[in-house]
Amino acid sequence: EEEHRALAGLAPAGGFGELRGVGWFRMLGMRAFGLLGIVVGALACGASGAESPDGSFVRDGSLPEDVSATDTSLPIDDVARVLALTANCANRLGGDYKAKIEASWPANIPICGLKGAVFWNADMDIDCDGLETKTCNLVTDPAFQSQTSATDSMGKFLDASIVPYVVIPLPSTRWDSNKAGIELGQVVLVIYQGKMAFGVFADEGPPSIIGEASVAMAKLLGVDPDPKTGGVDKGVTYVVFTGASGVVTKNEDHAEANKIGAARVAELLKNN
Repeated sequence: EEEHRALAGLAPAGGFGELRGVGWFRMLGMRAFGLLGIVVGALACGASGAESPDGSFVRDGSLPEDVSATDTSLPIDDVARVLALTANCANRLGGDYKAKIEASWPANIPICGLKGAVFWNADMDIDCDGLETKTCNLVTDPAFQSQTSATDSMGKFLDASIVPYVVIPLPSTRWDSNKAGIELGQVVLVIYQGKMAFGVFADEGPPSIIGEASVAMAKLLGVDPDPKTGGVDKGVTYVVFTGASGVVTKNEDHAEANKIGAARVAELLKNN
């Protein structure tokens, strides 16, 4: 998105690669990483975003009226229960984030805490960063950067068109993901209009903006994956499972992310 490219002149002299992670490239045009999981059905009444009375960006809490499972490894009832848990932010962690880079855009997206997870309800910008491919390059995405904060098991940057991943802001005084028990490779559950997918945290973005995922993640959720014109403005829920048991050993291993994700959803629902 063009507004994310406004900070293109802010790269440090040594290059963004010298910073912790390369998500800062998203100052030029934010986007993100993950590892797929489960696609669960179509929602007759899709979740949407809105401002709460205190100005916070929250989902309206609408739950599926008719959800059909395509992967029974995660019970259908669990989908509604996760949506219910993340409908409101009872436990705010740190300061709030913006969805867009403009100074006039409100910081109204809180990070919310649960036992064993953190979540936020936001938009989704499309990240095409990582391995250069026919789908992701400087022609398809003028803000393209050939790096991701995380790498695959061979040490190569991830392919945003194949690996579903999510972007998380760099640690700051606003909120520090490290202190919350989150590291690269952490499994993330993303929900949009009745569809769910597991992915991984694989790229770091600007410390004031949130709401970004890879081309592959967008496709899984039925979101327009075009890095220049795609994404959605609201209605996306991101749930990051915290702690060592929520981290994959191979960032590109979709099956591993699914297995960890399903187990952590069960724990989440048991403990909250």
